[in-house]
Amino acid sequence: MVVPVISARWYQHESVDAIFNYFYGHNGNPLLALPTGAGKGFVIPMFLHRVYASYPLTRVVCATHVKELIQQNYTKMRQVWASAPAGIYSAGLKRKDMGAPITFAGIQSIRSIAEMLGHVDLFIIDEAHLLGPSDDGSYMKVIAALLKINPYMKVIGFTATPWRTGMGLLTNGPIFTDIIYNLCTSEGYARLFADYHLVPPRPKRVYTQIDTSEIAVNNGEFSQSGLQKAANAEVTWKAIQEALSHGQDRNCRLVFASGVDHAILCAEMCRALGLRAAVVHSKMDDKERDNIMAAYRSGEIDTLCNNGIATTGLDHQPIDHIIALRATMSVGLWCQMVGRGMRPWQYNGWRKTDCLVSDHGGNTARLGPIDDPVIPKLKGKGTGEAPVRICPACDCYNNAAARVCAWCGELFSFEFKVKPKAFEDEIIRTDLPHKEWFGVDSVYYTQHTKRNAQPTDRPTIRATYQCGLRTFNEFVAIEAIGFARKKALDWWRQRFPNQGFLPTTTEEAMRYIDQLIPPKRIEVWVNKKYPEVTGYEY
Repeated sequence: MVVPVISARWYQHESVDAIFNYFYGHNGNPLLALPTGAGKGFVIPMFLHRVYASYPLTRVVCATHVKELIQQNYTKMRQVWASAPAGIYSAGLKRKDMGAPITFAGIQSIRSIAEMLGHVDLFIIDEAHLLGPSDDGSYMKVIAALLKINPYMKVIGFTATPWRTGMGLLTNGPIFTDIIYNLCTSEGYARLFADYHLVPPRPKRVYTQIDTSEIAVNNGEFSQSGLQKAANAEVTWKAIQEALSHGQDRNCRLVFASGVDHAILCAEMCRALGLRAAVVHSKMDDKERDNIMAAYRSGEIDTLCNNGIATTGLDHQPIDHIIALRATMSVGLWCQMVGRGMRPWQYNGWRKTDCLVSDHGGNTARLGPIDDPVIPKLKGKGTGEAPVRICPACDCYNNAAARVCAWCGELFSFEFKVKPKAFEDEIIRTDLPHKEWFGVDSVYYTQHTKRNAQPTDRPTIRATYQCGLRTFNEFVAIEAIGFARKKALDWWRQRFPNQGFLPTTTEEAMRYIDQLIPPKRIEVWVNKKYPEVTGYEY
């Protein structure tokens, strides 16, 4: 086998470890939640590479719903594992490879021929939130057919939104039993922002809103005809002008429209305002749509207006302005829309630091911030709402409990009473990560055992850094397993002069602790409940 050539991130290692650790002691179908743009496409090939190292006869199907995602996942497999025994079964990609140990498939393409796939050990679903609550969907038909052949087959899901309208958490559905790894939380997003694995969406106050008060709701979503009627030409023209006035410094825009005709109208208006705009929608033929997407990725087009095309499967790092001219009642859809702009990008010395979001659909007021959304409830269980605050200095949204504006540092007045309004909402709940460097005066190392430790809990090394009047603690788990142990041994290698020696226990490490080289400075994530040491300088 070929060793993977991609340098994986900490959470990608943790995701793979989580799957293996789960199957050591559980018999269910696990789900992993990683935000849009975090690179879950690399977790799948990393996991499969490790599977085949130990179980070379395993047969795998990795299914998703659009050809762009199938191609992306297959390409990333080749980047991680060039000699992977993988094929593609997708009518949209005009490939129908049969018999490969690993098959990247379109769910609609294999729906009627599931039995021909034969014995499958692992069925992986990318964009698992598309698996509905009933047993009559495409995924359920394929899974049921494959379980008849191999009743021991396991289903593993990946998603950026581990919930679904009418179902609540996906674990309330018929397949998934446990969420085993979840970075779609306030702390998870904050860590990804801090490490520049994602960039935060920058919410900006807008005054032009699509009026949804008279739109009918069908099956938990606004009716398509009602949306297009509400997003009339007058509202759209005002909204686009307002969005562009806020985003004059933006390079690449993605517009979400309320329907096919509305997407065409948006593109015409953007071109009238001097943008290089184009439109993609479901009524276009594949060749025309592919040509426009290629022009968008190359930079020939700087504004893409779409309806129902770019919510999933679009991996374009330069996007730094999301213009939402579509209202939705789906938390998952809203998170997918905002997530299109959260990928980091650097070019010719320029670094993308955030993505401007112009929400003209009132979505955040309705659904909550993407890192702390109003989780959909089971039918009949009601809904919730999130209080918010707007900064009077820069017009950006913040959490209602924020003490200062995350964007400009303005100190908020605590007498100000906040009411949820359509234009006064936060796209992210968490305060943005703030890191500082501190000179290290001294370091003390002690063996640490946590309070009320269980027999399986192992001691760790507690490193205490004295930095002037500030003290910071760091815990190093030498006796951990998986990625946590790798992280601990990397920490040791940085400090111990004999690079050939790696301790196997905390007690052994403590015998050599006086030989460690202390860092001159440390980087600390300071605006956390417990500040975290994230970098070192020697």
